Amino acid sequence: MARKASWFLNNIFGDPDEYICSRCKAVSRQPYDFCPECGSRMTFVWDDEEEDFWDQMEDMDEEDGF
Repeated sequence: MARKASWFLNNIFGDPDEYICSRCKAVSRQPYDFCPECGSRMTFVWDDEEEDFWDQMEDMDEEDGF
């Protein structure tokens, strides 16, 4: 059974757009149909879900001391 994940668009600090996998947090310059790192089948996430994702990432950074 194929795993499913989503691409989140990251466009901060004036960098070119990056896409982040919701499952493994891999970064890609293109939104592939499958994550090149974990092999999950990818979809896009819209604004409501994206905000939750970034909140989770921030919480993880705080736990790691960043």
